[in-house]
Amino acid sequence: MGVGTVTGNDNIALGNFALEDLTSGQINIAIGSGSLTNATNNIGNVAIGHEAMGDSVDDGDYNVAIGYKAMFDGDTSGDYNVGIGYKALSVITDGTQNIGLGMQSLAGLTVGTHNIGFGYAAGGSGTLTGDYNINIGSYAGYKITDGNRNTLIGYSAGLELLVGDFNIALGEKALSSAAGADIQANIAIGKHSMQDGVVTGNSNIGLGTKTL
Repeated sequence: MGVGTVTGNDNIALGNFALEDLTSGQINIAIGSGSLTNATNNIGNVAIGHEAMGDSVDDGDYNVAIGYKAMFDGDTSGDYNVGIGYKALSVITDGTQNIGLGMQSLAGLTVGTHNIGFGYAAGGSGTLTGDYNINIGSYAGYKITDGNRNTLIGYSAGLELLVGDFNIALGEKALSSAAGADIQANIAIGKHSMQDGVVTGNSNIGLGTKTL
């Protein structure tokens, strides 16, 4: 802990290079080789796992990263984020109150607030910027890159959605064919609703299995 002068209080470091660069940071817990390695003045973070929050240099406070390389690749300057699982929230740089639960959940989120990803790779493939998105289910919102206030629930719900706001998809592969278009305010409820055709329009409603 701390290769230089450490002035912070109440820190815990267990593992090779854990909290290695700490200076004035306080109340941090780093358990695992390389966890919180580059943190300097961070406060109140919990990093458990190999290289969890390993690249976070400063300013990020009260974050929780649990799992191998959880919240690792980004220099996390945001606060109150939770990433649990392998590479959950792995590239976040400036975000607040995001929750990624599951392997590679919200793995592409760089800047955003109040996003939720529950499930394997939920909201997890593209470089995502956006706020208030909810992705629940494996691959839900997997490719989204720019979106706000989308609710995608179910296996592969909104799978191909890249850009869009205020869309709702409930059910397996609902709204999963929205490839490339910037779509707004569509509602797809039911298994494979809005799946078969490429959705490029706005304000459509599909209710039932394989509707639209």
